[in-house]
Parts: sequence; C-alpha cells; structure tokens
Amino acid sequence: MGNFLVVLGDCNPGQSDRERPQAQAHFEAGLHVAAEWLDQRPRSAHVADDVCVATFARHNGSGGRLAVDPDPRSGGWLLMAGSWVHRDGFGEGDEHRLLEHLQSLGRADPPDAPDPTSSTREIAPEVHHGVRELARGFDGQFVLLAGGVCGTRLLIVTDLFGSYRCHQRHDLPGVFATSGSSFLLASLAATDIDPVGTQELLYSGAINETRTLHRQVSKLDGAHITTFGRRLRPRSQRYWSYGELQPETMGRGESVERFAAALRGASKSIVTNFPRPVCDLTGGYDSRAVLAGLRSANAQPATTVCGADSDIDVALSRRIAEQLSLPHRCIARADSTRLSDLSAALPYTDGEYDSLEYASILRVHHELAQTHDASINGSFGEVARGYRFDLLAPRLGARQPLDARRVARRQFAATPHTAELFAAGERLDLAEHTAEIVERCVGDYGGAPNTFQLHIAYLEIRMRGWQGRIASSTNRVWPLFSPLMFRPVIEAALETRSVDRRRSLLVRRMLADFHPLLAALPVTEGYPAAPMTRRNAHRFWPLLNVAAGALGRRLPFGGALVRRLADRGANAAGLAAAAQRAAQRRQGLMTERDSSPMTQLVADPTSALSSMLDAEGYAAFMQAAARPEFGYDAQWRRLVTIEHTFAELAVATAVARRVYEAKVGSPIETTVRHIA
Repeated sequence: MGNFLVVLGDCNPGQSDRERPQAQAHFEAGLHVAAEWLDQRPRSAHVADDVCVATFARHNGSGGRLAVDPDPRSGGWLLMAGSWVHRDGFGEGDEHRLLEHLQSLGRADPPDAPDPTSSTREIAPEVHHGVRELARGFDGQFVLLAGGVCGTRLLIVTDLFGSYRCHQRHDLPGVFATSGSSFLLASLAATDIDPVGTQELLYSGAINETRTLHRQVSKLDGAHITTFGRRLRPRSQRYWSYGELQPETMGRGESVERFAAALRGASKSIVTNFPRPVCDLTGGYDSRAVLAGLRSANAQPATTVCGADSDIDVALSRRIAEQLSLPHRCIARADSTRLSDLSAALPYTDGEYDSLEYASILRVHHELAQTHDASINGSFGEVARGYRFDLLAPRLGARQPLDARRVARRQFAATPHTAELFAAGERLDLAEHTAEIVERCVGDYGGAPNTFQLHIAYLEIRMRGWQGRIASSTNRVWPLFSPLMFRPVIEAALETRSVDRRRSLLVRRMLADFHPLLAALPVTEGYPAAPMTRRNAHRFWPLLNVAAGALGRRLPFGGALVRRLADRGANAAGLAAAAQRAAQRRQGLMTERDSSPMTQLVADPTSALSSMLDAEGYAAFMQAAARPEFGYDAQWRRLVTIEHTFAELAVATAVARRVYEAKVGSPIETTVRHIA
C-alpha cells in the first residue's frame, strides 16, 4: 500500500454538536492535501460517524486494499500498509481473511454500549494472545490497522523494528489521526518544528526514535500492539523483544544451517507472493546472501545494479549474473540538478530524507517497477557480518556495558557536519545526543555480550531511522523487501557467536556450504567470497595489496582490477572533480532557490525555521556552499530539503484549514502543543 489515513473521533456522549463532525472534517482536509501535495487519491475509503479510513495505492497501482465487514453493526475494517508476508500463508490481497481472523478472536463492544471504563481497559488475555501470535507471524516492513475487532475501536500492529513509518497525532480535540505520512498529519493543523528531529536529519541524514520534523507528530515504536478504546487513550504492549534471544549460543555448524534455512524460508515466502522480483546485486556479501536465498528457494530473479560501467560493483554484478544465467540490468546514476526534484521526492519522503538524493533513487525504482512486481535488497545484512565489531576490540563479546560514547562518535555521529548555522541555544551536540540514544537502546541489556548490544543499537538507530525512512518512501512506489530483516533470519544472526560472525564468516560459510559458485566468485576486494582454506589460499593474495594500501604503499604486482580496487576513493584528482561537480549542482540549485518561496521562509523572522537559525552562521554557511572546497554538501542538500518541506507545509496547512472550517464552520483548535 502506498499510504493510509485514519481519523478517529472521540465517542464521548458529552460531545457538543459542533465537535461531532471534526473527525470527518479533518479527514476531508487530509484527502485534499494528499491529492494536491502527495499526488495520492484514495483507492478505498470507509466513512462512519466516528471513524474515517482511506487507503492509497502505490505508484505502480498495487496495494491500497481495504477490507470492510459487510455487516454495518460490526464496524469491522482492516488495512495492511507496507510490504509483508505471513507464515500462515496470508499475503497482499488477503485483507478480508485477516479481518475475519481477528474478528474470530474477539469482537468490539457495540458503539452505544454504556461502558465508561472501556477507554482504559485492556483486551482479554486470551484475545491478546491470539493477536500476539498473529503479529509474530508477520515479516517485512508494514503496519496493520483494524477497527471493530478484539474488543477495541482501533488496533495497530507495527513491524519488528518500526521500519515502516506509522505516524500519529493526538493534539486535535476529540480526534486521533494516524497516517504513513508525517507531512499529511502535520498539515491538518498548525505544528511546531521539532528542533531535535530537524538537527538529527541535517547532521546525520535520519531522524531517530519516535521523532519527526514536527513536535505534534510522532512515529509508533516497532514490535508493538497498540489499542484504543472509546476515549482514544492508547495502550501498547510488545509482541517481541531482544530479551527473548540467547546471544553467543550458536556455534559454527548450527548457525550456518539455521541461517541458510531461515533465509531460504524468507525468500520462498517473498517469491510466492511476488513471482517477478528484481534483486539488487553488487560485489558485496549482503546482496550475494540474498541472491543465495532466492536461488535456494528455486527462484530465478532478475538482477540490477546502479552505477557506471567502470565501477567495480557493476563489473562484478554483471559477472555473477552471467555465471548464473540471470537477467541483469545496469542503470546509470543521474544526479538531481533541478529544484523540481524536491517536489518530485516530497510525496515519498515527507521531507525527512535528502530529497535531492532520493529523487535519483526514485528514477531507478520507477524504471524497474515497469517490468517487475517487487524490489529485493540486502539491507540488515550487517548483523550477520559482524559489522563494526572493530569498535569492541579487544573485548569482543564481553558481558559489559557498551561504551555508548565511543560507538556514537565512531559510528553514528561520524558524518561531517556543522552546527554553526543554528542559534547557540538551539545547537545539538550530535555525538553526545546520539550516545544518549544508544544508552536508551541497550539500557535493558547491559549484562549481555557487547556485540549483542552493539547490533541492537545499530538496528534501532541506523536501520530504523535511516533505512526505514528509505524503505517507507520506496514502498509508496512498489513493494520492497529485505529478507535479511525477517525475524527468523535476524534471530539466527543475533544468536550466532561473534567469532563466527566477524569478518563476514557466517555469510561466507553459508555461501561455501550451500552455494559454492557464488562463494568462488570474487568480492569487491578481489578475493573469493568463501572463507580462506589451504585449497584456496592462493586466491587471497589481493589481501596483501589491500594491507599495503592501508599503509600508504602499493605492491608492484597485481592486475589492473586489484589496482583499481586499492586506489578506489583515494585519487585526489577524482575527488577534486567530484567536488567541482557537486559545487556546480549546488550553484544551479541555489540560483533557482533564490526566487522560490523557500528563501522567503528563512527570511521571515516569524517562521519556525528562522527562529532556530543564527542569521550570521546561516549566511556564512550558504556563502561557503558556493565554493568547490565546501565540505558539507550532504548537509546543504538536507537543509534545502527542510526549507522546501516547510514552505510547502505552510501552504498545505492553510488549505487544510479552509477545508476544515468549511465543513465545521469554526476554526481549528489544538489541545496539546508538544508531544513528548
């Protein structure tokens, strides 16, 4: 599904006649914004006295189904957003079966039932057990929303990590609103800019935890079942947690078998529901592991890579596809050079990802979606490969509290950025702030192995914040899957001993044992994907050149391919040329920007964004951006994205207000100005 909008009204008998139509008024305003700003029109809708539901298809026309019980007395309805499969065979198109299953667990109270405590009571334990078991059977990036089921007015189930964006807004009197789009919810009434979320996006490229760009709009946590009674008071319970796992308990043989079986099962469930997928394929381990899983499920996916013919990833992916006789397509990168790309990306990113970068990604997915029915990638593969275990040396696997500040500084807050464009009282110390997030992520697991804690932080920060935003955006184009994030796969990886995951050993052994052809082909560093043995040790000589490169030297032997690998990213002339191209792109965009509403937004001292900025620091930042040696190109693109988003939001909110007031006949009010 491309998106959804659900607006729930308070079933308070004491509501005035003026308050009763507020839910429908906000709903109609939201539909107007979705059509005009997000280019989304409902595929299905359900409107009752106290609940309004709309679903939107993806750009490729898939999804957007809404199941509604034909018996109006039940009030039952259900939608599934995102890309998902279920171990019991449910798949996209089975929404009515899911609704019937939930209704069989327990029915909601009639709307007129005189039960004043229903706003706070929990669903019955046996019903919750059934919902929990259903939730644990899902895999993918998704959210389930259902009404009139299991003794609740609204039931929400989020995916394992909260990767698929499900946003909520509580500050509208007598109304609760939820949507996949934070921009859509923010447009329903005036909002305040969230200074923390805004700076997280500017400095690191992602917004963490439950924050968005807007204080009144928040994300729901992952692996939660959230229910609402008649008074719109939410109750949440986890259906899965890291505490269920037993880290460092699986040795080499068991872990390889279990990981391979889980990956095969994940792949089979995807291709059963989406028989014409295209798989990202590079020269690395993650995409090769995914391809191995698909092959073990007897699938023959098409493959694709993005880049120039001279790129090593392009050359290796083409070689792998040829060896396996798989259809393969190389798509050239195309940088965004026009301000219109910001508007093209906004309907997909809500302004919470670099719109100029995503516009390039968007073009690739639009092209692939013309001939395939789903995209598959290797995200989350870092867990199986022992990613950043170097941060824990020499105490790898020790049961001791994670050094949150070291991890934050070296891994999550290492991107080049400057806070000088913000007023002194608003500046965020990214390293310290991220260290506090790491501590919250692993706070309950201080006695677990530090490798386990490290990857919990990685999943909750990098995968949820950054990858989840990209995945949610692309899910508005067409279905998108990362089989390495499926629960059986991620659990197998997290329970494998760290000594069997470091240096990508778990993946490499799986390839060697089950897919020897993929294991024999080289990775980007030039040596085979298989582990080193006495029989293949001679093929690992490129390690010598890699080691020499780390010491600033080059060995006099080696083929052109290896030299290119060793020199990758280190050529000063190439870096200078890239910086010059980036400067030219910025200059062209700045010329367009100077005549756009974005500059008026920053110049307006009453605007939310300008109130956070230091006028001199902002001016100096923009002046420096015109020079080729400017070191914060990514931050500049994100700043332009945020400027554009708030400029568009100001107009969208004004339009939504007019639609609302025409329906209700009075101004919008808000009851809460800040959601913690």
